[in-house]
Amino acid sequence: MQKVFKLISIILFIVIILLLAVGILSGFETDTKVSITIDAPRNVTWKRIIDYGEYSKWFFSGAKIISNDAIPLQRNSVLTVYPAMGTGTISTEYKILEYLPEKKITVRNLGKMQIPLVRDKIITIELKSLPDGSSEVSWLETYSVKTFIGKIFNQLYYRHYKKTIAVNALRQLKRLIETY
Repeated sequence: MQKVFKLISIILFIVIILLLAVGILSGFETDTKVSITIDAPRNVTWKRIIDYGEYSKWFFSGAKIISNDAIPLQRNSVLTVYPAMGTGTISTEYKILEYLPEKKITVRNLGKMQIPLVRDKIITIELKSLPDGSSEVSWLETYSVKTFIGKIFNQLYYRHYKKTIAVNALRQLKRLIETY
């Protein structure tokens, strides 16, 4: 009986080691996409999205964005997001990968993430005009998870957390625009 138990323990240990090795060596990408319709023309919505002073009103309360470049909104510009005081989060730099005025902005995280298991975060905010004159804002966030533990964490918590943040940000943006 002890030999069987020992053999099962060894096999289980080897399987766990193999799963961890595979998880560490093979990352995977995941994404979160949400959209919302805003009862305002595309140009009005776009002005709110790129207005740094308005950022804290619809994304993270109290957060600030500062451009590190003379011309802030162009490809390869770097933006620094400073979180609200007392949140316990760190400032983060984002590089603009794509900028199409009144259509799309894509940024990539350059620094440390608040959650160390997540890497290569890219956020795309896209704007479309609808036939009735309103606009649709889409938020797509992709990121890589590199470890087996990170994959489990992503499935159990992080993916839902990111979707909640994106949905809340777009709802706040909608309220901000539609109440003016």
